[in-house]
Amino acid sequence: MPWAVLLQAHAEWYGAAEVATRSTDSARLAYRVESYVNWCGHTQEVIPCRANALVRRSLGSLYRQFGEAWWRTQGASTFGEKLGNAFEKFAAGNALDYEVVKRTTGSFELNVTGCSYAEFYQKLGAPELGFLLTCSADSQFVEGFGSGVELTRTQTIMQGADHCDFRYKLKRKQEE
Repeated sequence: MPWAVLLQAHAEWYGAAEVATRSTDSARLAYRVESYVNWCGHTQEVIPCRANALVRRSLGSLYRQFGEAWWRTQGASTFGEKLGNAFEKFAAGNALDYEVVKRTTGSFELNVTGCSYAEFYQKLGAPELGFLLTCSADSQFVEGFGSGVELTRTQTIMQGADHCDFRYKLKRKQEE
């Protein structure tokens, strides 16, 4: 399946107000990836880590900008409430099933036990692309929250685990 089709499907899957922006960026990214593949001259032999690095570089700043913009608009009074609001958005339309493990003023921990994003990419036959475009974006999105916020995740459903373990914490006192 061509990169442009997969990337367009990814942009549409989000269903957010940024779809037009994401679609445009996805088209640019598809062009860059296809240009890279053509430049290498070995369509079937492109080293995956190089293509993945190109995708991460291309989308990283975009996801950080989304994270920064989202963080600024949150009116919640605590760190845990802000992250709880984020997961409510990501889970909208039954996209995620999750259970909150811990919510305090300085941490938010949860396990995602069902993921429609993973189902989507598995149906496409491209779970590695799903990890690259969706799961990998989580840490970049969180970078937009500021240097005092840390995300630790050791496993994902997209990569075959039975759940995703999200652990957010404040590294230092940060203005909320």
